Amino acid sequence: MSDIDLIGFANEAFYRAFAALDGDLMAEVWAQETEARCLHPGAQPIRGRERILTSWQEIFANSEPNSISFQVQDIALVNGVGIVCCFEAVNGHFGVATNLFVREGALWRMIHHQAGPISAPPQKQAGETPSRPN
Repeated sequence: MSDIDLIGFANEAFYRAFAALDGDLMAEVWAQETEARCLHPGAQPIRGRERILTSWQEIFANSEPNSISFQVQDIALVNGVGIVCCFEAVNGHFGVATNLFVREGALWRMIHHQAGPISAPPQKQAGETPSRPN
């Protein structure tokens, strides 16, 4: 399996944790050895693993399970950093997100998530379907 595939798998794990509203799974996704940052739509930037995980618990407390889907647009590996750009739908609101990953041991872990609103759902390419966490 290539690094690009593994980065895509790590991104999918993030959205699976998000869709399941599972704090334990979300903790597994985020970097443990590398400083991390997170920018939720309309919120101030968050720095540090513990503060980020606390923010996710707050989001999970106000969300419904399985109301999240995502559609990957691009995955790249640049100087050891995995970059995933995707569209996401959360509780009926559409956004665009950039997720960054680094390798910690054998796993790719998230070091940055930034999402922001978009005015309309993304247009699908011919034959394309959104990815959905199962």
